[in-house]
Amino acid sequence: MDDGKGWVGKEKCDEKQKKERRDTKERKSKGNKLKKSGEKRRVITERKGNVKKKKNQKEVKNRKKINSSRRFDEAKQERKEKMKEEWQG
Repeated sequence: MDDGKGWVGKEKCDEKQKKERRDTKERKSKGNKLKKSGEKRRVITERKGNVKKKKNQKEVKNRKKINSSRRFDEAKQERKEKMKEEWQG
């Protein structure tokens, strides 16, 4: 008959896995302390001089979009001006 050693080994293994899972959950929760229960967006801190500013992820993305579109528009305008000069010159 089975002496039960294998079962005990399995139980120990399960306990070890549970502990590892718990440890990783705790580690993750420590990293997410910025998050509040209702707030899903990540908060980014930006340095401006000596002061840290908290910015929402959405605001940062919007600003990047605006900046890139402005650069694109400026480049487009420059190309138009060059074409005009070529046609006239």
